[in-house]
Amino acid sequence: MDASYSTNPFADSQFRDHLNINYAPSDPLHSLSPSTHEAELTRLEALIHDLNILRDLTKNYIQSHRALISHPRRLLQDLVESIFLGCLPAVPTITPC
Repeated sequence: MDASYSTNPFADSQFRDHLNINYAPSDPLHSLSPSTHEAELTRLEALIHDLNILRDLTKNYIQSHRALISHPRRLLQDLVESIFLGCLPAVPTITPC
């Protein structure tokens, strides 16, 4: 379990030995508040939210620009019309009701 603490920026907690075990803190420990860490967590969550929005906007930008340079868009309209007309059946297969 010590390996997980090596990458944890909060590993310097004075209560590290009491974490994740069945330890009941004394009254002075109850007065300690992790509010600074909660504020940092809130700030990081807001930053992640903003970055996710930026990522989605960037993905949409890339996708719309890729569509402009796609191969079907580069075909001449006359060629597309010829392909479409060539794919139509010579005899209509739809019968009126």
